[in-house]
Amino acid sequence: MLEEVLEDGRVAKRSFRIWENSEAVKAHLARFERSGTIDARRLDELLVTLFSRFLYGPVDGTWIDRLDARLAPVEPKIPSSSLYHLFLAIAELLRLEPALRAAGRLD
Repeated sequence: MLEEVLEDGRVAKRSFRIWENSEAVKAHLARFERSGTIDARRLDELLVTLFSRFLYGPVDGTWIDRLDARLAPVEPKIPSSSLYHLFLAIAELLRLEPALRAAGRLD
């Protein structure tokens, strides 16, 4: 997910942040919990993005907060606020895992 898109659809920032992707995971899970429907393909894409682009930090146990348009890390800083978003997205996925499996939405 792009860092910033304007209301009219124009891209304002062609970078990517971990928190936006984490929040998108939570939104998909909230929709599933409320309605029982989910775009499983999109959820899978978001999870793959989190793990393959952001959670391969330069040091084990760290993450990358922001990527530029070429998917290269923007800066070496690791804001602690990113952990909040990441933790809650994974916690929600784990909490809803049994229901997702029962609905055939998780392999």
